[in-house]
Amino acid sequence: EVQAVVAAHPLAEGAAVVAREDAPGDVRLVAYVVTDEADETDAAELSASVREFVAGRLPEYMVPSAVVVLPELPLTSNGKLDRRALPAPDYGAAATADSGRGPATVQEEILCQAFAQVLGLSAVGVDDDFFTLGGHSLLAVALVEQLRGQGVSVSVRALFQTPTPAGLAAVAAPDAVEVPENRIPEGAEHLTPQMLPLVDLDEAEVAHIVGRIPGGAANIADVYPLAPLQEGILFHHLVADQENRDVYVLPIVLELDSRERLDAFLGALQRVVDRHDIYRTAILWEDLREPVQVVLREVELPVEEFVPDPEGDDTVRQLLAHAGGWMDLRSAPLIRAHIAAEPGSGRWVCLVRIHQTVRDHTSQEALLRELGAFLSGRGDALPAALPFRDFVAQARLGVPREEHERYFAELLGDVHETTAPYGLLDVHGDGADADRARWSVEEELAGRVRRTARSLGVSPATLFHLAWARVLATVSGRDDVVFGTVLFGRMNAGAGADRVQGPFINTLPVRVRVGSAEVRDVLLGLRDQLAELLAHEHAPLALAQRASGVPGGSPLFTSIFNYRHHQAADQAPKPGGGALLEGVNPLLTRERTNYPVAVAVDDLGSGFALTVDAVAPVDAESVCAMLHTVVDNLVAALEDAPETRLAAIEAMPAHELRRVLREWTGGQAPVAAETASELFEAQAARTPDAVAVASGATEVSYAELDARANRLAHRLRDHGVGAESVVGLCLPRGVEAIAAILAVWKAGAAYLPLDPEYPAERLAFMLSDSGAEVVVGHSGLTRRFSAPGPRALNLDDPEVAAALETAPVTPPRVSTVPDQMAYVIYTSGSTGRPKGVAVSHAGLANLAAAQTDRFAVHGSSRLLQFASMSFDAAVSDVVVALSSGACLVVADAEELLPGPGLAGVLSRHAVTHVTLPPAVLAEMSVEDLAPVSTLVSAGEALDRQLVARWAPGRRLVNAYGPTETTVCATMSEVLAQGDVPDIGGPIRGVRAFVLDERLAPVPVGVAGDLYVAGAGLARGYVGRPELTAERFVACPYTPAGERMYRTGDRVRWTADGRLVFAGRADTQVKVRGFRVEPEEIAAVLTGHPALARAAVTVRADAAGDGRLVAYVVPAGDRADVDDRALGRTVRDHVAGKLPQYMVPSAVVVLDALPLTVNGKLDRAALPEPEVAASAGTGREPATDEERILCETFARVLNVPVVGVDDDFFALGGHSLLATRLVSRVRTVLGEELPIRTVFTSPTPAGLAGWLAGRGSHRPKARPALRRMRGRETE
Repeated sequence: EVQAVVAAHPLAEGAAVVAREDAPGDVRLVAYVVTDEADETDAAELSASVREFVAGRLPEYMVPSAVVVLPELPLTSNGKLDRRALPAPDYGAAATADSGRGPATVQEEILCQAFAQVLGLSAVGVDDDFFTLGGHSLLAVALVEQLRGQGVSVSVRALFQTPTPAGLAAVAAPDAVEVPENRIPEGAEHLTPQMLPLVDLDEAEVAHIVGRIPGGAANIADVYPLAPLQEGILFHHLVADQENRDVYVLPIVLELDSRERLDAFLGALQRVVDRHDIYRTAILWEDLREPVQVVLREVELPVEEFVPDPEGDDTVRQLLAHAGGWMDLRSAPLIRAHIAAEPGSGRWVCLVRIHQTVRDHTSQEALLRELGAFLSGRGDALPAALPFRDFVAQARLGVPREEHERYFAELLGDVHETTAPYGLLDVHGDGADADRARWSVEEELAGRVRRTARSLGVSPATLFHLAWARVLATVSGRDDVVFGTVLFGRMNAGAGADRVQGPFINTLPVRVRVGSAEVRDVLLGLRDQLAELLAHEHAPLALAQRASGVPGGSPLFTSIFNYRHHQAADQAPKPGGGALLEGVNPLLTRERTNYPVAVAVDDLGSGFALTVDAVAPVDAESVCAMLHTVVDNLVAALEDAPETRLAAIEAMPAHELRRVLREWTGGQAPVAAETASELFEAQAARTPDAVAVASGATEVSYAELDARANRLAHRLRDHGVGAESVVGLCLPRGVEAIAAILAVWKAGAAYLPLDPEYPAERLAFMLSDSGAEVVVGHSGLTRRFSAPGPRALNLDDPEVAAALETAPVTPPRVSTVPDQMAYVIYTSGSTGRPKGVAVSHAGLANLAAAQTDRFAVHGSSRLLQFASMSFDAAVSDVVVALSSGACLVVADAEELLPGPGLAGVLSRHAVTHVTLPPAVLAEMSVEDLAPVSTLVSAGEALDRQLVARWAPGRRLVNAYGPTETTVCATMSEVLAQGDVPDIGGPIRGVRAFVLDERLAPVPVGVAGDLYVAGAGLARGYVGRPELTAERFVACPYTPAGERMYRTGDRVRWTADGRLVFAGRADTQVKVRGFRVEPEEIAAVLTGHPALARAAVTVRADAAGDGRLVAYVVPAGDRADVDDRALGRTVRDHVAGKLPQYMVPSAVVVLDALPLTVNGKLDRAALPEPEVAASAGTGREPATDEERILCETFARVLNVPVVGVDDDFFALGGHSLLATRLVSRVRTVLGEELPIRTVFTSPTPAGLAGWLAGRGSHRPKARPALRRMRGRETE
């Protein structure tokens, strides 16, 4: 029957119709047509003509899915149709994915993808016909069902009427939501809860609302909840408080050529307000269970005239300052006008302020069109205004909340940390200090973007989303990133959504795993995610936040991305860009956001524009450059190598790569290599009579010190000491110790400092581990070392002293080279045992040259050796002083205690140069360091307060360097008062690189791992080849064979090429300037028989300084343990085995150590040492305010009880509940509590303290303190 109709087509000379099953279960009718006019007839046109011909004569299900044009029908030998020889139709031949336009919207993208999946094709163009590509009625049903699952609702009828993705995108609508009608009759004098079907209010709440509206019930047209975006904006409005600028007040400044034009404009604006309910809306929340918006029947546009000061700033600035940055959301309309006459002209300036709770970009364009219609006399032709309530109902009732929660929990449930570009975490700012940069994507690249997107069946929007994800991974230091995407909000908002005024847009999270996946796969996966997100575009952001694993009170993300289609981009008003309406010229418009980084991509139809808003210290221009670079590199990879890993797409522009890999990383040629002993001997020859060392009342000249060192060097040689030998030095501070160091070097060996204060067990380990052959010391100290062990050379032994007296005063004949080992210093080790760092002479000449210059050391300088001989800072003191002709001042440890002792040493010896850790500087007064002209801070992070105290009147330098880099790797320039302390740049002969975990460079302002290369690198760790290989790795940015050291420190580059310390990357920490590995201490703790497990971490004490805290689990019955007694016992145990600085300040006894799901120690869950209480336990409220606040917390959080020290967010609080808490506090305490304070002081005790601290100066919202009513009456 079908074949007969096909054969009746005027151009068909022969025809056959068969049912084919080319894919299992997919049976389709295919027509084969032979025509005599094959040469003149286009096969595609004939195919379409035949299908149309058949469709006009047979039911739809009998229309062939494909028509194949053949020169002749294949026949068998018997002259019958050879059905097996009929070719399979190429359904994809008609697809235009590679030639037509690409998807322009996410909805078109979803439809193209669904068409391709259902039809079994690789790609489908937006203008491709479903049935031309082989679709039929059964596939049509499958397509409709698939689309419904993706949140795109179309009917089979619509598919047959408009069978292309573009056509369906235009008619697609959400599943119909039955919107309850507005039940407030016109002229109502009284409102009841039953009249408000969209919101759940009781009689008291309705009465409260009526009392707040001018005109009362008669002036209320409707009441309904907030839309998703409005909820978030209200929260930020409350955070800002009236004293601050509200980031969501949008100013638009216009210049009008006459007062008549101004009056006409204001009249037109009033008519727009009269037409649209959203512009007659007030937002109320006080004393309500949830915020609501109230639509007034009549409001008058507020117009305020301002008289500018003719002698003042320009009129626009004065007008903006006068209007301020605040708007009371409780008072409609949320659109206000402020006008001012331009002095000396007939022109007027009009500032229109609109709050973001009542507009979005599409609304603003519609508002401008309506203004134009009214001003041109076409206002009566405007279509009827549609209510915003229908959208709110669609958002509230469309997709069940449980579905939103399920989707976001699956997407974000295992996200536990904020994705914070540049480490910026504050999402409560007002954007006032944001920097803006704009870039254009050049025509050639824009064309490649569109072609590439089209070929892969994605929209340019998806490609730009992926590009931002790659940039975000770079600037946040994460390979799993989350950011907010701004959703149009009108796709699933119901009929006429494009004409409704109001805030439809929403911001919801997108997650991209940058990692090791191939770029094409990540792009297609992101396309699917954005399509799924469309079904949830009206979900509240707070819901998505709670579904994630990020703790309450912390944001899920701190950057947003907005891809905008401009329907009339060329007509969009731009400041200074010409008249908006006749006689009306836009001067300024300023949109801001609370997010510290906001990225917008404007699709202009042909090209693209990039806009970045970023708060200090982020450089918006740099972010724009990175986004442009990634787009270029991303398209290139998709074109030529789609298997490229996304993480391998370079984000940094060439000029920035050049800066962070070459210009800033050092590379100054090192000074001529010399050993430390050669440096000293050269100086001793130049100034033999100058004082080299001062200790107490003793002063020793360079010549005498040289002679002493030479004598001891000969004795060491007599004991078999030579090149690569290790000699232990166990001597008190003084001239003997300095001479011994020089003697070891002159003998060709390396010295090992042995602090007499260390436990004997640790000293014995260091001697054994280092392979020391001889120990130079005093008999009272060396007898602590158990036999067998290294030979002791006790300088207080009469025989040794006599031998030294007769030893030659000339240096021994020893050939030394810079690569020889100079010293071995032990630092804390992660395995529970210390590790010995073996350092050669190679970097000492560079160190001496760099520090002598930066510290301004000369022959009259006097340098204090403050650091213990067991720390490498002492090496710097010795080498710098004794290679420059200065005097090295040495004192007993007891004299160097911060305070009067240290101040006395500095004064008595007229010390001019000293290196001190910040912890010591914090304990000293400026007067204590009166003689010091150069002060060097080293050992731990220096803060701004210390810079402010110590920079005036002297050279203040901040030095940085691990033991593994020969004392010092970088130094700051001389710091001035007010400077942010940095660690400067690499010293001569050193290279410094800031890299990510893939050893790729990170951009300016982004924290990365610091790697150091150059001559000063240590050899490695004594007897630890595996650890050496782990920390000393091949450097990819220097000549082959060079190494670099992974410091474990985090730093970032400043815009002018300085390094700023940003913390430790591993568990190793510094406490009071000492490097400590908590695992080493934990290993000692677990060696105590009373303990089963232990962990050690660093906590900030009340002054903000770090202190070690041990967490221990007793072995045996917990009930028999006295916590305090056990704490004392284990601290004594540690003190017997480790130096004092490694003894924990506090010991917390636990039943068990908290673990992560992976079985690792959950450090974040370790309690503070003083408080380890669960909710509701702990001390009782001490005041009425504390008690009422505890009750208020419990009520808002819906928990039985809350303690005074319980954290609001730890108990499940979030931003919206915080607004309820503030409202409740106002009701029960009569206090105005800024919502920001809930974040900074999130406990009842903290809030009570804040309120008490404000005293009589705080504003009262109610005159009296009253008790909160019982919960049973709620």
